[in-house]
Amino acid sequence: KKLIYQVVITMFRLLMMSSSMSYIKHNNSLNKRKVATIDVQPRVLIVTEGTVTEPTYFRWLKRHLKISPADIIEVKDSGGSTDPKSVTLIAIELFEESQQEGNPYSFVFCTIDRDAHGRTKFFDAKRLIDGANQSYHNQFRLIISYPSIEHWFVLHFANDSHLYQKPMFGRGSIGSDAKRYFKHSYYANYDETDKKQLEKMFNNNFTELNRVNAIKFASSQLRDIAANGINPLSLIFIPATVIESIAKVDFLGKNNIPAFSFQQYTKIIQEFFEEFNRD
Repeated sequence: KKLIYQVVITMFRLLMMSSSMSYIKHNNSLNKRKVATIDVQPRVLIVTEGTVTEPTYFRWLKRHLKISPADIIEVKDSGGSTDPKSVTLIAIELFEESQQEGNPYSFVFCTIDRDAHGRTKFFDAKRLIDGANQSYHNQFRLIISYPSIEHWFVLHFANDSHLYQKPMFGRGSIGSDAKRYFKHSYYANYDETDKKQLEKMFNNNFTELNRVNAIKFASSQLRDIAANGINPLSLIFIPATVIESIAKVDFLGKNNIPAFSFQQYTKIIQEFFEEFNRD
């Protein structure tokens, strides 16, 4: 029961769920003291824009940390609907289906890249997330990487704030630059389309120490968006921290990682979109 209590407290510190979403009930023990037990087990849904790189990463992390049962964390890709609005709509639909089935998700993460998406689709996604949070007790998070998930991978190797740029000549997006930079500077065999190569990279390089450092580096890059800008930036540390904490109840305290509240998330998203509007 003590272990269960730690799990619940960790999740509440992470995302500050509404009191109406309580997972705890109190009962009297034999010695008349109150102890905590789980009423409903937390569930996490991650919907990814990409169909290979992002789902392979999250599924590897879940498997590597030996998280079970399988439906505690579910990873769904967009099925090819790669714009931010479509990813968000899929996530809301899956959440509502889970409600109808009587086994609702506790937290929903929509992971998208800045890459070459137009502003309108990003702002549409934000409006959808804001509306879903009003309806469903702040359970949704828009997880943005600028320019792409490759910057999150970079942070597993170094606290690197490289400024990514769209090629001046020829084809390619700012996301393409992130891929080239990661491959040239950190992992020469990188291929975002090859699941086996991705898993090999994760197994050999994404150690616990490197994963902890990536979370810390990503957090530090968010401290002053107004001064430092949003290039680069990755919010993938938020679902990554949740997954690590589900696997290990003392993850935050042991690694000196502060909890990241819903209020902090809201502030970061607001600052991101203010800078995005000027980008």
